[in-house]
Amino acid sequence: MEYRAGLLFYDLEWTGNEMLQIGAVCMGERFERTILTKLDIHPKVTASILLQTRLGPGLQGSGLTRQVYDCLREIFLPSCQLVDALQQFLAWIKAIKAISGQVTLVSHGSVDIPVLYQSFALHNMEAEFLETCTHFVNFQNYLKEHFVGVPVGLPDLVKLFCSDVSYRLHCAGDDARATQDVFFKLHSKKIVWDSNTELVVTDKIKFGPQFAHVKRVRLNFITYDQGGKEMRFLSSKINPQLTPKLVDNMGDWLSILSTLPLFEKVDPPPCHMFEACGWVTRHHLVECDGDEMTKTIVELLCCLGKVYFKVKLYPDSKSTFMKRKLLLNTGFTIPSGTPVTARLQLKAGQEIRVMYIKEGVDREKSLEEVLAKLVDCGDHQVLDAITDGQGVKS
Repeated sequence: MEYRAGLLFYDLEWTGNEMLQIGAVCMGERFERTILTKLDIHPKVTASILLQTRLGPGLQGSGLTRQVYDCLREIFLPSCQLVDALQQFLAWIKAIKAISGQVTLVSHGSVDIPVLYQSFALHNMEAEFLETCTHFVNFQNYLKEHFVGVPVGLPDLVKLFCSDVSYRLHCAGDDARATQDVFFKLHSKKIVWDSNTELVVTDKIKFGPQFAHVKRVRLNFITYDQGGKEMRFLSSKINPQLTPKLVDNMGDWLSILSTLPLFEKVDPPPCHMFEACGWVTRHHLVECDGDEMTKTIVELLCCLGKVYFKVKLYPDSKSTFMKRKLLLNTGFTIPSGTPVTARLQLKAGQEIRVMYIKEGVDREKSLEEVLAKLVDCGDHQVLDAITDGQGVKS
């Protein structure tokens, strides 16, 4: 049995949209970094991975500083800035590639792939990262294909195949080590093979010396940070003139996002999610076709840079804004012009879906000022639909 050279098993932990830990192993080599995030670790994350942001003693009596505290071991962990961790991780990957001639990043699932890519993109290192990586492999999909009937959850795999080894699961370094150990244990136990795999030549005499073709990972979903590089890319493609523009057709947005560099290595997902700031233009009731029922609609004007677009939220009984129910039978109406942040979802063949809205930061420009600016740019007819019946002056 021959294993593909440069197999690198890795795992990430994060809080909010910030990476917290990087853990990776390649045979006997290990890489682990804990990152001091800009925001404190979320309590729900602390409950899962037992890491917490606390004030601790600084170096050489420099007073209390923000640090990462390990609640299990009751110690403060050495930590670094994200950019330093990424630079060191990329250097480590390059060193592996220099020896092996290739490097295949294996993750337990596909969620970590866009998180890692976007972290590199945040510091303009994504091109170098993608160039260094030969392949990405989703270990869960690999298991489903070559080890039918074996559970795909890492805790279950560890119990079945590595019960004699102690791991601290939900710690990036140990999750990566456990994934690698399970990988090798599974292959050592299986006797009957019907082909080589993309990672292992199982029988050179029977199936030849070539590895199977590496199947491209398809992401299940991807989330883009508000104001991030991907959203700026989308905005520039929609509106290369960089002047205020109201867009009425968002049908090509999915195809634009699918040209991002990441999707040269992995297949784009069916679902893209992002946040956009904007304003409520109207919160009202409409009659449903064919019956006497009415439904609540919250109409929004959102923006990506200088690209403006209209979307609608159709709230249900659980939908809230500022802790108030959005259905109009509660007597609460959001005033026109209220700034919001909308969570949006893009799927092929569907209109942009507003998943929810939350309180937005005060914008430099009010809704009235934006509408006036768009009118100056010639978008009169479309704006009529926004301002009709709302009392918004344009």
